[in-house]
Amino acid sequence: MLSTELFTAEQLKVRQECGGDRYDEVWDGVYLLSPLADIDGDEMQSVGNSTIDLPNQLQSAVLPLHFRLIPGDARPVIEVMHNDGRQAWRI
Repeated sequence: MLSTELFTAEQLKVRQECGGDRYDEVWDGVYLLSPLADIDGDEMQSVGNSTIDLPNQLQSAVLPLHFRLIPGDARPVIEVMHNDGRQAWRI
């Protein structure tokens, strides 16, 4: 889950208009975005794979972000990067 603190009001409005917010949640007053997946009928489908050996970037179809798995000190880390290339977070 990603907190909306990373996104502008306009980006969230676009997400809501296209239905991308359908599975978003609010926890303790914090609006959280659902993870990358595609709904196929009644089933949620993976949008791709990223591994340590093959760190493919997974691009969001709704948000200006892409994700990949990278090596970390003690364990693998998920890298979240804004499409503008100026912001990146490691989870």
